[in-house]
Amino acid sequence: MPALPGREEILYEIRRAIEDTATGPGRCAVVEGATGTGKSALLRAAVRFARARGTAVATAEATRADRAAPYGTLRALLRDTVPSALLAPLTARADHDPVEPTDRIAGFLATAARATSLLVALDDAHHTDDRSATALHRLIRATADLPVLWLLARGPVQDAFDRTARDGAARHRLEPLSPDAVAALAAEVLGARPGDDVLALAARAGGNPYLLTELLSTALADGRVRTPGGPGAVATLTDGTPAPAFRSAVEHHLRDLTPESRRLLDALAVLGPRCTVHEAAALLGRAPVDLLPQIGELLDASVLVEDGPAVVFRHDVVREVLYDRLPGPVRAALHREAATVVWREGGAAPQFIDHLVLARGPAAVPPGPVPDPLAPRRSARAGAPPVTGPPGPEVPGRDRDGPLLPELIADAVHLMGAGTFRAPGDTLGDAPGGGTPAPVPCPVTDPRPARPTEPLHRTTMWYSAAHAQGLHEQVAARAREALRDAQGRGADADHHRLWLAVALTATDEFDQAAALLARDHAPSGGHPALHWVPPMWHHHRAELALAAGRLADADAEAAEAVRVAERLAVPSLGVAPLALRVRVALHTGDLPLARRHLDRAGPLSAGAAGAALEDLAWVTALLHREDEEPGTAAEALAEVCSALPKRPLLLTREPHAGALLVRTALDGGDPARAAAVTEAARLVAARNPTVLTALAAVAHAEGVLGGDVRRLRTAVGYYRSGPRPLALAAATEDLAGAEAARGGRAAATALLNEALGRYQSLGARGDALRVRTSLRALAVRRPRPEPGRGDRDAPDPGGGPRARWERLTPSELRVVRLVAEGLTNREVAERLFLSRHTVDSHLRHSFTKLGVTSRVELTRQVLAHEELSLDGTA
Repeated sequence: MPALPGREEILYEIRRAIEDTATGPGRCAVVEGATGTGKSALLRAAVRFARARGTAVATAEATRADRAAPYGTLRALLRDTVPSALLAPLTARADHDPVEPTDRIAGFLATAARATSLLVALDDAHHTDDRSATALHRLIRATADLPVLWLLARGPVQDAFDRTARDGAARHRLEPLSPDAVAALAAEVLGARPGDDVLALAARAGGNPYLLTELLSTALADGRVRTPGGPGAVATLTDGTPAPAFRSAVEHHLRDLTPESRRLLDALAVLGPRCTVHEAAALLGRAPVDLLPQIGELLDASVLVEDGPAVVFRHDVVREVLYDRLPGPVRAALHREAATVVWREGGAAPQFIDHLVLARGPAAVPPGPVPDPLAPRRSARAGAPPVTGPPGPEVPGRDRDGPLLPELIADAVHLMGAGTFRAPGDTLGDAPGGGTPAPVPCPVTDPRPARPTEPLHRTTMWYSAAHAQGLHEQVAARAREALRDAQGRGADADHHRLWLAVALTATDEFDQAAALLARDHAPSGGHPALHWVPPMWHHHRAELALAAGRLADADAEAAEAVRVAERLAVPSLGVAPLALRVRVALHTGDLPLARRHLDRAGPLSAGAAGAALEDLAWVTALLHREDEEPGTAAEALAEVCSALPKRPLLLTREPHAGALLVRTALDGGDPARAAAVTEAARLVAARNPTVLTALAAVAHAEGVLGGDVRRLRTAVGYYRSGPRPLALAAATEDLAGAEAARGGRAAATALLNEALGRYQSLGARGDALRVRTSLRALAVRRPRPEPGRGDRDAPDPGGGPRARWERLTPSELRVVRLVAEGLTNREVAERLFLSRHTVDSHLRHSFTKLGVTSRVELTRQVLAHEELSLDGTA
């Protein structure tokens, strides 16, 4: 019997039942599952196995048309096994008595079973007509002492076979595939081990084998997956969107739904992945009670699942296909009506604005911070006076019950471009690294974002405010425009280049950010608004390196940022880089060094503001967590959390911090604060819907908040497609904890080992130690390293060549190999997108670790090491 990933245990049980039937009485087995979960594949495998061992087989597939044809299913199932003369007495007459014909059929089966055992397999049994179901129930009971095995596959709905299932049939429920089974099936479909990006695409099928197979096979046929040949080949994506041919698979997946339910699905696809029945009814102009039959059908078919008071698509990729197949004008009209529904129901501002944008097209949206247009209505409902504008339905351009008029749509879209500025004398935001910007000399009367030719004070404030609110794509767009303008005028562009790099880092565009930050920075003429640029140039290199998991690079750049800040006599700009060095030290397990960096940053914080102070509070809390002081850690973050969700700055710069903030709040006994953190993560994700890290971060925070394995799996899936290995390892570790909490010891062990391997590869020895402690708590013993492989976290066994090379970090190893090829330090820096200071630092450390004093001696060592590695002795 061929292996079906994730279904091995059920296959084994069915095979045992077939074998047992040959030597004793048979029984009935029912395989239950949603469309596409593999019921048919299991039945086909059972039939092949039975025939291979000489068991007689009767098989058929019920269809929707069978429901209107009395005894149609039974005739199709037994036509090749039972003589037609015995099936003929089964009729549709009202006075027909099925008992005698059924007893005759049972007698024939008893006679036939003396010669050989029999497997009767019926697929899609939920479509069986009532009379066939009644007759089959009698036959199953009449042959209970005979070598006859009845195998029924049905959907997850109530049908005529419920009574059979209750009578003691063995029931096998097909759940969504586990991540390991998804990976195994993906490898089988693609003929190569799936890479992380392929697994992220596969995760969108929600563990449904049919959708997963079609999603990957159509992507492969369309050239969206690259599968290099050779052993150990890894399949990677060239395009992460579903192939056009996948639409046919979705249509097949939904083939059994009624037309009314299909129309409802179109409306739900426009409303989004999650909505209420009331919202769907309002969009369709129906009463909610009128939709209950269709909602019930979609839930029974597992197209939708319940999520508290709302319903969600079980497979988001199905929603995408349904949405994409709607004609553009229809989508626009439905989005316009959906905005009306959200407004009327007081829904979330990002959801309201998203519908308006999609109704009008993205070109209508100017960049800028997004206020909450529904805040007045929520305040009025809560008993507080409205903040601005008229409350409730008394809105210009709209009557109480009518649709939104063009004037309101234009006004609402204009809100998306409105800046939020403070009173005279207040500061709007922060420099990218947390320096203190110049105060606003007077109120800003024009709410539109600053243009590239406007004063740098104002552009700095606009960038700062937009960045603090998580509007990364808008920051990037405005910075690109300003950069082109400045370069066209021959003006200094470093200010805009730096902000563009910040935004690109936040949107996971690491390569582009690294290219912008690659060259050494030259001070820009002493402009007073740009006093923070030189040290922050290094600081943001450090942030980018840390996000990418290059710990040594991050520490070296942060150290250079502190040095430059001191040289420029702006020591407060060293606070954020020192906080970053604390985080690196925590990752590498050097707590004394982390405390020294924190002690050094403390006195400098008097002149710091905004982001720098948040960074300081963040790493202070991390150290308290290391000391197992959850209450003190929560206190350190009190001010940061109190600003959430209005100011989600920390989450825009450190996305996976949300999960740890949630855990810190929960450990400190403050669930309300944990919920506020999660809401902030949702806000950032809503403002960056195309950024996988933002989507992963909100799923990660929600998963930690509720111990939700499903959301944590979603977070891991999204992080796998992103460039942040430390965030991926942290989410994997949290998923392991959730699996262990619900008794999934094997799954937790596998996930912890995955996280451990990732941390080790990054040189994060402190994190690796924490994971080892968790593994020990699960009574898991790590295997000894194989000869010649070593373990970077194990004690150094000696001073031989292998031991010396294993002391090098991955970043140092990359540098020494390029130096051995004859590249200068500057050329190495350009090749690796590093600064010369970082290359110098790596080279000094490498000389010390390897015991060499010249580049010539280093080259000899590299050549000797490579020969040993190829020989397999080191």
